[in-house]
Amino acid sequence: RRRRGPGPCCRMTAAVQAYLESLPPKVRDTIASFRNERYDKCFCSACFSGPPTKVRAGETYVMPLGWSRLAIKVAPRFSALKANQEFHVGYHGCSAEVAASVLTEGQLLLPGMKLIDGSALPAPHTREGAFDGRKLYFTSPTPRYAGLNLYAKPHKFSVDGTPYVGKLILEVVQKPASYEVGGETMGMTRQGAKPCPYIPLDRIERFSEILGACIPCGLLVRVEPVSRHCGCGYWCAKCVRQEYLAEAQPEPGAIPPGAAAEADSDSS
Repeated sequence: RRRRGPGPCCRMTAAVQAYLESLPPKVRDTIASFRNERYDKCFCSACFSGPPTKVRAGETYVMPLGWSRLAIKVAPRFSALKANQEFHVGYHGCSAEVAASVLTEGQLLLPGMKLIDGSALPAPHTREGAFDGRKLYFTSPTPRYAGLNLYAKPHKFSVDGTPYVGKLILEVVQKPASYEVGGETMGMTRQGAKPCPYIPLDRIERFSEILGACIPCGLLVRVEPVSRHCGCGYWCAKCVRQEYLAEAQPEPGAIPPGAAAEADSDSS
C-alpha cells in the first residue's frame, strides 16, 4: 500500500532538505525552480509498503526503495505523448550538477554535446571498447544499479558536525523501442557482484542515441551516514554486498529538523 508524502516517523524529510541545502547555490536554485512538491513521494519503510517491482507498458522496473522522490515540472510533451501510461520507467545516475543541467535542457544528451552553460557532457563510465565508440546515454530499470556510486556521484556534507553522504539519480520515462538493452559494462559479472535481485545483469543497462525519447520526470535522493561508505568512490565488492544485495534498502540516519547543513570542502 502506498502512502503519499512522508509518514509520521519518517526521517527522510530532514535528511533530504539538509542534502539540498548543502549543494552549490546555482545547482540548488536550479533544482528548486523545477520542483513540484505537491507530488513528492517518500519510499522509506515508514512511508511506503508495496511490491518491490512494477510493470508499465509491458516493462518491469524496480521501485526506488530507500529513496525520496522529488517531483518536477514536466514539459508539455510529457502529456501529449502519454508518457505516464505508454513509456517505460527508468533511472539515470549522475551528479547533482549534471542533474541540474538535464533539467534545464529537458532531456538526456549524448557525451560530448555542449550543455547550456557551455561545458561538455562527460562520457559515461563504461568498459573501454564496449560500444565501439558510439555516443550513447544510459539508463537502467533499477535504481540499485543507476544509484551505484560510480554513476550517482556521492556528495559529502555535514550536519552539526556529523558527516553524511547524499546522492541523486534522475527518474525518467523512455519511449518503447527507442533504446537497446544490454548487460552491465563494469565487469560485475566476472566478479560475482549482483546489485539488484530483480533485474538480471544481462538486461540491467539501457542505451540509446535518440534524443528526445527519454524524458526526466523526477529526482530521487538518498542520504546515509558516511560510515556506510568504504571510501572507494564507486562500487566495490564490499559496497555492493552492504548496500545493494539486501532486499530492504537501509534507512538514512536521523537528521534533526532545521539543522544547518554544510558541504564538505572536498565535495563537488
